[in-house]
Formats: sequence, C-alpha cells, structure tokens
Amino acid sequence: MLRLLYLLLRQKARRERGAPALGYAAPSRRRSGPKFAVGAAALAACAALIGAYAYLGVAPVPLALAPAPTATLQLHVDAIESAPLVVFLEVPGPAGRETQAGAEAAVRITSVNSSFQPVFQVAPVAASVEVGNQDPIPHNTHVFGGGRTLFNVAVPLSGVRVHKVLGRPGIFEVRCDLHSWMRAWLFVPSGPHHAVVWTPGEAALRDIPPGSYRLHVWTPAQGDTIRTLTFASGEVKSLQLSGA
Repeated sequence: MLRLLYLLLRQKARRERGAPALGYAAPSRRRSGPKFAVGAAALAACAALIGAYAYLGVAPVPLALAPAPTATLQLHVDAIESAPLVVFLEVPGPAGRETQAGAEAAVRITSVNSSFQPVFQVAPVAASVEVGNQDPIPHNTHVFGGGRTLFNVAVPLSGVRVHKVLGRPGIFEVRCDLHSWMRAWLFVPSGPHHAVVWTPGEAALRDIPPGSYRLHVWTPAQGDTIRTLTFASGEVKSLQLSGA
C-alpha cells in the first residue's frame, strides 16, 4: 500500500514538471490549475484507500449502508419509595435473540418462611422457572401477566420443585392464593434497552436505534405507566422520573 502511494505521488510530481510519468510520454498540452491539483490529490487518496482494502482483504462498505448513529435516553431518578423502578422500551415483534438466549436459562421462585424469594428478578424470554417450597406448610405460586394467569403451581410438599416456561416478555406478579401477603415479581424484557433502579440516581438506555417506542415505567406500588417516545439519529433525550 505504501509503495502504491509512493508511485502515485511520484507520478503526480513528474506530471507537474512536464516529465514522462512511469513510461508514458508527457502530453503536449498539460493541465494545470487548482482544479486539476485537487482532482489529482483526490485520485491519489482514493487509490491509496482501495489499495489498503485490497492489502487487508476487506471489501469497502458503501456509505449508503453505514448504520445510522444510535440514540440515548438519560434517566434522572429523584426518589424511589416503592423499589425497584423498572424502565424499558417495548420492542415490537418477536423477542428474537432474547428468546434464543433464554432457552437454556433458569430462574427460581421459592417459598421460604411464608414469603417468595427473591422478591424481584429479571429473566429472559423462554427461561425455565423452577418453583419450590421450603416451608412445612403448603403454598401455591400463581403468576399473573396483564390480569391473566400465566401459570398456577401448587407445591404442598417441602422440597418438591416444578418447572414452567416464561413464553413472553412483560412484568409478571407472583402471588400465593393461600397467603395474601406473599408477593413477588418477574421482569422479562423484550429487548436490551431496560434499567432496574433501586436507589435514586442516574441511569441510561444506550444504543437505541432511531424510531418510535413505547416507554414503560413500573414500580410495585404504582404499576405500569406507558408513554410514546421518538428518537432521532444520534439524539440524547433526558427524562426525570420518580418512583414515589
């Protein structure tokens, strides 16, 4: 590549002096002036770039196919009285990679001392949910999504475990119908743009492709609040939130 660039610059210098360049006779009427100089420099730069791609074995990418700059959503959380505060962008269509990634993942919901543990957790789509009971008394694990039952598992015996599958994204509430105080939540994101915030502070959703999205803001006490946000290429939005 360096040799090619050297030869091109040498040829340009010979043309400017009127000498033959690389074995060719100099033309009787030699072009000159700023436009010709700029054109020769541009030609040399293009040739050097093509030579570099050829040397590295990489095909140049057309400018029209270059990805557009992504956007960022800056989150400023003032207060959280009902933690956690969950913020996520709803991704339309099938879960795609999330579904494939979660196919072999597993999460656990266990009844311990008449409470669900853990109280909140994040799981990928298609993850296996292992339901268990470590108490000497019976419990059931009733999982709701959008007011509808996702699954309901009775585990009357200590040490018994049952496996279910999370087939779709969302925030799901877990209850025990026998003990009303037993509650927990499962968050299954539909894509990578989400944040789980436990204390006031700053967070950010990055690498957001330009377009319109449904933004969800959720807390255990307030439930789900939805708004529509549109992101332009390279845009940085700022959003003030409170989990009170």
